[in-house]
Amino acid sequence: MIRTLKSRDLKNFIHYCSQTDDHSDFYIVKNNERVFLSDPKASKKVFNNCLKCADKCLIYEENNEIKGILILTGFVDKFHQKHLKIFTDNNNTISN
Repeated sequence: MIRTLKSRDLKNFIHYCSQTDDHSDFYIVKNNERVFLSDPKASKKVFNNCLKCADKCLIYEENNEIKGILILTGFVDKFHQKHLKIFTDNNNTISN
């Protein structure tokens, strides 16, 4: 099921992010630096920014477990441009 990110999703969001490889593309850019979401402190900050500032943040769930995240936002840097970030646990999630 695809739905909008809610404040109740914090624990699942941090858990999902912590399962990623530190060397993957699972990051956003803030002030020209990569912020890796595998760090719980960083993922919590991104989660809160998504709730406050994101134009759209959707999650894909199976059995109450996050399998993918889509963020459309401009909060990642100081410029007035939009970014689309898609994070999934595997390639099959994208096709779902």
